[in-house]
Amino acid sequence: MLTIDGATYLSNVEATSPGSEPITTAEAKTHMRVTHSSEDTLIASLITAARSYIEQLCNRPLINRTFTLKLDRFPSYNEIVLPSGKASAVSSITYVDQTGATQTLSASNYTLEGDRLPSSIVLNPTNATSWPTTRYEKSITSVTVSYTAGFGATAASVPQPIKQAILMTVAYWYDQAREAAADQSYQDAPHGVEILCRIYSVPRAW
Repeated sequence: MLTIDGATYLSNVEATSPGSEPITTAEAKTHMRVTHSSEDTLIASLITAARSYIEQLCNRPLINRTFTLKLDRFPSYNEIVLPSGKASAVSSITYVDQTGATQTLSASNYTLEGDRLPSSIVLNPTNATSWPTTRYEKSITSVTVSYTAGFGATAASVPQPIKQAILMTVAYWYDQAREAAADQSYQDAPHGVEILCRIYSVPRAW
């Protein structure tokens, strides 16, 4: 857990799955020069695994999905840092007030700074000078933020170098899978993948 400006970040969990993968099975097969369809299921699973691996390297989601961030209180400063890279929307901010009742913070009280990396939510000084006072118990959720993060809603939004890194990883693991047992664990990737991802990587603070 990480504490920023007095607020402890308890969790940041994916609430939805990406609507698609950054590359298709057909694109991966073309890259690997595979012409048969008998291993399409394997290749599709490798694409999903490779996408997840690249997301870990970049410390950010690729295709848009919704995340649920939970904190034990609002930060003492006017900013909530969002852990999942570039955010495009905030669905809601709810909090438990001092009486134990759950409240929804008006969207007019805050602004999403989506171009920052990582993105953040800041108070709108026109409508609010501070975050609401919440119930506070150590390690107990009092603030919940629902937001969307990723390069975009479709594969077209994902930068080509990232797609190339996925293709390279899929091809490498595919070769391993053809030679290894069914329980093979894929934990490494070919040289160059990390270099391709580096320019899009978000500093890891948690």
